[in-house]
Amino acid sequence: MRRLALLVAAVLIAAGCAQENTRQSFLQPVPRAVGNPNSACPRDWMRISQQAWVQADRDGDGRVDFPQSLPEGGGGHLHEEFCAPVGLDHGPVLTFHVDLMAHQGFDGEGDGVDVGLSPDGHSIGRSAAPSMKCGAKPAKCHDHVTVVARGIPGGEQSLRLRYLPATLPSGERWFVGGQLPIGGLGTEWGGLCGKSWLGDYAVACFRDLSLFGRPLSGTVDVPVWSKGDHVDHVLVHTDARFGDDSEGRTWAVRDGEWRGTVPLDTTQLTNGWHCVAVRVDADGGSGRVHTGVIEAPILVDNPGQRSANGTGSCFSS
Repeated sequence: MRRLALLVAAVLIAAGCAQENTRQSFLQPVPRAVGNPNSACPRDWMRISQQAWVQADRDGDGRVDFPQSLPEGGGGHLHEEFCAPVGLDHGPVLTFHVDLMAHQGFDGEGDGVDVGLSPDGHSIGRSAAPSMKCGAKPAKCHDHVTVVARGIPGGEQSLRLRYLPATLPSGERWFVGGQLPIGGLGTEWGGLCGKSWLGDYAVACFRDLSLFGRPLSGTVDVPVWSKGDHVDHVLVHTDARFGDDSEGRTWAVRDGEWRGTVPLDTTQLTNGWHCVAVRVDADGGSGRVHTGVIEAPILVDNPGQRSANGTGSCFSS
């Protein structure tokens, strides 16, 4: 009888642990396959890229020209790439190790990386950051900063990790940021987002996390959400190398501020890791576009398909 009681107790404890793990992990863990961009992250965290561009639109179609060039008044690319507990439970303190990158002839100035708390964005952590002023393309500049966010309230929150204040030679203030959901996925702020701000926002989001935390097969839906005062186009890409003037494969181009799903046929990709990006091009005035991008890795696994550990950048550029 005592042995039976011990067995029952062990089962109950195991069930309780499983329930606790379910509460703590909003995303299910993905196998640490070769080439996994998340492999350097803490367990269950995800590597993401938030990007902002200011580039020329010489043909006036409302989209960034490729190959890219600088508009009057300056511009370029700013990327901030880091591991994050997307959707996961969290404590009051989080540490972010942020890789800062400047591409496409960035010629502005910036002096800090800041973590703010939605809805008002008040700062809960800030670190000095080096200027990312870079030479003319194809030069690329990289640096790193660690920022500690303190006093994060419990439960569902959305953080804003921003490189500030990125002043252009024209004197305009421009920055890269985003919305980082933790403790769940509230959609009040769009989901998981990348933002460019140049007088107004160009916001690109994954509305939900359905693409992440599991192997993908067949046709899946990319949940797209966009926002901005002057959005001209919303695009979805896989395996882009934007810093190298490559858009990768473009799966959709939608006009105006657009929200919906874009079908992505994963059988047209090799098995392995790829990157998917949602991009929003907005009118920046004076023959230029300012662009917000959110990019994150996906794992494709179609039975019988060729495996190549992905063919895309997944943050290599």
